[in-house]
Amino acid sequence: GRGGGSSSEEEVALPRGEALKDWRLAASQTWFTRGLDEFRLIGDKSNAALLCCNLASSKKLEAGRLPVPKATRTVQVSDSSAASAVGGGAGATAVTEEDASTSPTTAAAAAANAAAAEAALKAAEREGNMEHLERLLGAAVDDCYVAMEILGDRSTDPRTWDHIAEELAMAYLTLGVRRRQALFAAGGGGHHLTEPVNPGAAQRVAEPLEKAADTYASLGDARQLAATRYQAGTLWSRLWMRASEPRRARERLAKALGHYQAAHAYFSGAGGRTLAMIDLDLCDLYTAVHAASPNGNLDCLDKALLCLLETHRAFAPNGNPNGSSNGSSSAALDGATDGSRGGADGATSKSR
Repeated sequence: GRGGGSSSEEEVALPRGEALKDWRLAASQTWFTRGLDEFRLIGDKSNAALLCCNLASSKKLEAGRLPVPKATRTVQVSDSSAASAVGGGAGATAVTEEDASTSPTTAAAAAANAAAAEAALKAAEREGNMEHLERLLGAAVDDCYVAMEILGDRSTDPRTWDHIAEELAMAYLTLGVRRRQALFAAGGGGHHLTEPVNPGAAQRVAEPLEKAADTYASLGDARQLAATRYQAGTLWSRLWMRASEPRRARERLAKALGHYQAAHAYFSGAGGRTLAMIDLDLCDLYTAVHAASPNGNLDCLDKALLCLLETHRAFAPNGNPNGSSNGSSSAALDGATDGSRGGADGATSKSR
């Protein structure tokens, strides 16, 4: 009949929008876990390992839904260690926008207090998100290692083992990129940063990137290895001016150049947008070294200009002078930038 009462459609209504995506991820993890238990009971190592890998992928996707930390801006450029690292003396102390806007008046003081409170709230939100992200990506890494333990070694199922290794490398790469974003979120973006970053904090970001690079190298995945080297170069290019002493600044600068040049060597054959991005980052790095030198560094300035000129290859007819495809080269870098290469594919069960 058409009597009163709520309809069954209203009673079982599914969430919508972002809530629906969260619900689907949670549901997928539940079913992957149940399937994993079943495959373990019947001794199907390959499918059990694949479902472990799918659990890792779903957690990585969940982590990818968390907001990316946004960097606050600084007004002034300078750092004494950076200047000393390239032969200069002490630099000026950077001033934040909040410092620059503060005045003795009551209104200005109130505005400054409000801005500080808002900044503190955003910092707390970032910290909470980062803790959640660390748990998710840490669990994804653990799931990959469990999957490898299920197989025992690569000879059991080489194809499945390599698939798991790819997922493990991407989880490490994602973790490294997000840690780097969190590290710089409160200190500004770009090369002109102020407060020193101690070696422990720097290595905590670099470690997952190094593990990702080692895994991609063992898989023979040159494209993703180059993309990972680019991400490591981006890290060290923003850390070298935040060293506590000139020696460490030189070490970090050498790492930045080494990683960028390795990525450049791979992508230079394909050209395209990825090559242009690497050239622009190298240009920024050489320019920063030039600016940090007491009397300038003409060699670095020359290299910066050469990098800038090379970006024309990204816009050459038919993609690039070598005739290679732009799409394949930029895809690896794009995937490494947001930490996700396969999208929803990784959360699809691959049971055979």
